[in-house]
Amino acid sequence: MTGSGRWVRFRACDLYGGISMQHTKTFLATALLGLAAAALLSSAARADCNVDSEPFFMHLQDTTKHTINTDPKGCELNFATDGKTKFRSAAVVSQPKSGKVAKVAGLEFVYHPKPGFKGTDAFTMKVCGSTPAGKGCSTLNYVTVVE
Repeated sequence: MTGSGRWVRFRACDLYGGISMQHTKTFLATALLGLAAAALLSSAARADCNVDSEPFFMHLQDTTKHTINTDPKGCELNFATDGKTKFRSAAVVSQPKSGKVAKVAGLEFVYHPKPGFKGTDAFTMKVCGSTPAGKGCSTLNYVTVVE
């Protein structure tokens, strides 16, 4: 690399076989800051939801109410399979009015309140799976308190 004034010249031929590119130091700094901010935001949104809930029984096709306490960064809901309970699917039935529930991967979801929102929100999910007692689906009504 050679530098002159605001420009930094990368000799791309070292990496890409003869093509050269120019970038400003400002562009590089902005790109690096953007990557660092994205990493921080994604990890901040991945805090586990603090769920105060009652048990649910998929084989009974039940409907239950659960309370989530979180901060304005939001939190993660993960329907992990353990030795006795095996979740097949999970889906958002109704979105919250003051935020969004997004599927991240598999049976993992993230609740994100709208920027600046503090208060109570609600959303509904449907989870299906099996336990030693049988197979079925439950409807989970979440009341979310954003503090």
